[in-house]
Order: sequence, then structure tokens, then C-alpha cells
Amino acid sequence: MPQTQYVEKTKWWGALGIAIATFLALYLYFDAGLDPKLLNKVYALHAATLLTLTFLIGSLSRFWPKIFNRYKSYRKALGLYGFLMAAGHVYTVLVPLGKSPSGYQALAGWAAFAVFLVMAITSNAKTAKRLGYGLWKRIQLVGYAALLLVGVHFFLVETRTGVLNLNSMQIVVLALVLLAVVLRIAAFIAGPRQKFTSYYDHFNGEDGEAPNVKPTAGKTAKKKTRKKKP
Repeated sequence: MPQTQYVEKTKWWGALGIAIATFLALYLYFDAGLDPKLLNKVYALHAATLLTLTFLIGSLSRFWPKIFNRYKSYRKALGLYGFLMAAGHVYTVLVPLGKSPSGYQALAGWAAFAVFLVMAITSNAKTAKRLGYGLWKRIQLVGYAALLLVGVHFFLVETRTGVLNLNSMQIVVLALVLLAVVLRIAAFIAGPRQKFTSYYDHFNGEDGEAPNVKPTAGKTAKKKTRKKKP
């Protein structure tokens, strides 16, 4: 009998293209060159942008599934690329810039990074199966709280002498972060359109449709019966 094998269709190359394009836009905007301080801004904003896009796709597909369901397969890759940029931001702060962050801004930043680290580690089918879909899903939802902490960290870092100093690019990124959080709250109030019960449904399932499946031949080898020689 044929067996049903669930297939995760992560768009790694498509997400990489988005990541490269947004990185170049930020890099050119800040004219970063090889300046660690400017590169650090690029890493931070790039990480926030990619992670926010990951969460936005999920919430937008709740309200406009016909438009945004097709982009769900980009989420995992965008999230992991965003985490790598966040790690680059942390490294640049600690090593090239030699800073020792402290205070509430550091607390918010480290807490968000810890949550994203757990999400990155558990972002695979094997771990999701081991944890159970319910617990795995709750871990993913904590990411919205981490995204809010990113906004808090961003706000505190850019506030000097009681004044928030933001350029146009920073305003856009901060607005996207807040939009993602607000949409998630709205989606929670509205309730799910479709209740997924597995990791593969989460990435491949579409509202009103069955998750993407691929039939594969099962192990149906028949035992050959030896004919008795006369």
C-alpha cells in the first residue's frame, strides 16, 4: 500500500534572495563600508526586518489567506536568516565594538535573543515531533513576545537624553515590528480559521485545504514462494 509522506517546502533560495536584497538596501542606506558601528546598525535592523517578515506572513495569512498563504513556505528560512543576523549583531557589539551592554535595553535584547535561539534550535520536524505539536506551537508563539522585546530594545537604544532619535529606515522597521505584534493580537482575538495539528500542517497547510502531501511507495515487497522441485 502507498504511504503518505508529508513534505516541508521551505523556500530557502527565495528567502535568501529577500535577505540579500534587504541587506544591500540597509547597507547602502547607511553607507556602512567596513565601519563596525554602522555595520552593527545594519545587522540589527536586518535581523529585525527578516524576523518581522516571518511573523507578518503568519498573521496576514490569517486575514487574507488567498494572498499570503503562498508565502508561508518562506517563513522558516527568513526566520533562520534573521537569527543569524541577530547573532552577528550580538558578536559585533561584544567583540569589534568591545561593549558590555547593561540596563533595561540589554535585558530586553538578551531576552529576545534567547527566545529566538530556542526557536531556531526547535525549528525542525524531528524536534517538533519530540516536543509534541502543542508545546512546539507555544514556543513559536512566544516569538511574538520576543519581537515586542526587540521593539523595546530598539526604543531604549535609540533614546538619548530622553529624546528618541530615529532616521527614516529605523522608523519603517520599528513600524513593521509594531504592526506584526498588533496583527497577532487581532488574529488571536479573531481565532484560527483552521486548526493545525502537526508541524507539516503548520508550514504547508492552507485554510480549507489539506496539507501538501506526497504519496510514496510503501514497503510492500512480497515474499517469493519457492516452487517445490518435482
